[in-house]
Amino acid sequence: MRFSNEGRILIRNGELFVIHELRQEGLSISAIARRTGLDRKTVRKYLKRGLTAPSYGPRSPRAQLLDPYRAYLRQRVEAHRAAIQALRWARCTYREISRTAGAPAPPAPDGNTCVWPLMIIPG
Repeated sequence: MRFSNEGRILIRNGELFVIHELRQEGLSISAIARRTGLDRKTVRKYLKRGLTAPSYGPRSPRAQLLDPYRAYLRQRVEAHRAAIQALRWARCTYREISRTAGAPAPPAPDGNTCVWPLMIIPG
């Protein structure tokens, strides 16, 4: 037995056959529910449905709290990404100038050397 995201029970074909076999053996719905760990109403539903496998279709997407703000947030993320690129470019350029001037270059925060393509100069 598995549970879906909404807490509903997802029943497998094997469990469906077991429910019908136990019913043919003469067990009551309550006894089948106790043995399988399912609720009586669930057992009754699957007995009424027969041996056809339950079908779980795709769920429709739910509205999210951020939906009204999604466009604004994307704009802010892109603006932030551009600012980070400009900052990285400035740090790398400073390190390169420091190295050519003979002054010791400050270490990169991650300890690596600065490898930044100069073609991505922010405009």
